[in-house]
Amino acid sequence: MSINKDDNLKICFPLVECGSGSDVWTYNLADSLTKNGINVEIQKYPHFYQYVPWLLKKDFKTDADIIHTNSWNGFVFKQKNKPLFVTEHLVVHNRELDKFKSVPQRIFHKLLVKHFEKLSFDRADAVTAVSHYAAKEVYSIFKKKCVPVHNGVSDDVFYRKKLENELIPNTSDKIKLLYVGNQTKRKGFDLLEKIMERLDDRFVLLTTSGLRTKAKKNVSSKIISIGKLNQNQLNEYYNYCDIFLFPSRMEGFGLTAVEAMFCAKPVISHNVSSLPELFPQQEFLCDLNCIDNFVEKIEKLSSNSELRERIGKQNFQFAKENFRIEKMTHRYIELYHNILHRF
Repeated sequence: MSINKDDNLKICFPLVECGSGSDVWTYNLADSLTKNGINVEIQKYPHFYQYVPWLLKKDFKTDADIIHTNSWNGFVFKQKNKPLFVTEHLVVHNRELDKFKSVPQRIFHKLLVKHFEKLSFDRADAVTAVSHYAAKEVYSIFKKKCVPVHNGVSDDVFYRKKLENELIPNTSDKIKLLYVGNQTKRKGFDLLEKIMERLDDRFVLLTTSGLRTKAKKNVSSKIISIGKLNQNQLNEYYNYCDIFLFPSRMEGFGLTAVEAMFCAKPVISHNVSSLPELFPQQEFLCDLNCIDNFVEKIEKLSSNSELRERIGKQNFQFAKENFRIEKMTHRYIELYHNILHRF
């Protein structure tokens, strides 16, 4: 089977919805492909099937030219005479990650996910990863080469804007820190309270609940939960904050950090996994679990508005050059056509 670029290409995304960055990636890529004239089909399945994906095999049907899945369940959707594209979002088999998992998660990842991923990589006709780090992890564990394709962010959705109103009452004189993400140990949420204990009353931290977790009650007068936000609301808060905190201990990419960069915000993060790939400067990356590092860098940025502005502009320019959704989409279209010419 072959297809020319002028033909009516169709991509099928089977999606087991798990409330993760993989879901966001699927919807964002599908939307961008559609805008580029590619036909897209998303077949959605409940979270339950993450644990028993083989139950989906019998009833799965598509007339698409290519099937594009994530690595945890791609093996189920392999069809005769149709290329299977598999994308790795986060390799969860690094032992450093075990300490941040529950016992059921450890068992699930070790006994099932690793097996599922091996099957997916073995059956895939093409494998991509969302960062160079993720690609290296795939090769290290599975000995499978894959093409790094960084995630993309739409600058129609996340962009710098001047806010007319105060989003949180009585915070106009505060240095506003923002955390966006699930409230889990892997994401470093447990570090935030310790960081805020070391900062004085000039600071306030705003936290979202993420896609998977519910908002927790405010544990401090300096930490305010703003709940689960849609993309428009997120853009408002990215612009409202002075500094974006991203203390994640392990990422396949780091989407929310890049969203903040599109709003020209300085970001303080860990110097681990994929995160060094995201920034044009390494000055505001912290040693793992080092509260002192985070406090020092927060105070450095908070005391100098010109520095915040300069770092924010550098982040914006770097994100615009490397992480626009159009760049990701065009790369995938190129890879789709390349693989079709081999069939």
